[in-house]
Parts: sequence; structure tokens; C-alpha cells
Amino acid sequence: MNTKLKIGSLTYEVDILPFIRDDEGHEALGRCDTDKLNIIISQDTNIPTPRILLHEVIHAIDYEYGLELVESQVRILANALYQVINDNDDFFE
Repeated sequence: MNTKLKIGSLTYEVDILPFIRDDEGHEALGRCDTDKLNIIISQDTNIPTPRILLHEVIHAIDYEYGLELVESQVRILANALYQVINDNDDFFE
């Protein structure tokens, strides 16, 4: 998969790859590179791709709007929003 996703005034390339690493070389579920405008999602996980994508989108929103969120806040927001969308899918068709 290779597609574009507009977040605020920026357009990110979104790629789903078999395996990715973070900046320290550790295995990662996703990455948001705000310099290259690229979001990468690992397909080698049992966590749903939309949930990981939402987490990385929140990182991009954080960057675009200067929110200065810490990782725990991003995680909480992503999980909470994913749950709302998942539990109320008829509103998000």
C-alpha cells in the first residue's frame, strides 16, 4: 500500500511495510517522519492497521499544530479515538 493522507496543511505518504525500526533501531509498529512527510506502518503485528495509523496521525497532528504532546498522551488519544470509531462504526462509514 502506498497512498497519500492530508493532515492539516501537509500531505503525508503512507506506506505499509513488512518490518520497520525506530530511530534507535528497535522494532516499531509505526513511524511518523515529519521532515520527510512519511508515515510507515508495520504489517507484521496483530494490532489492527487503522489503530496504528491513527496513532501516527496524532503524531502528525501534534507536529502540525504545535501541541507538544508526550508519547503517553498520543497513545491515550489514539486508543480512545480508535475505540469510539470502532464501537460506533455506523457513524463513521
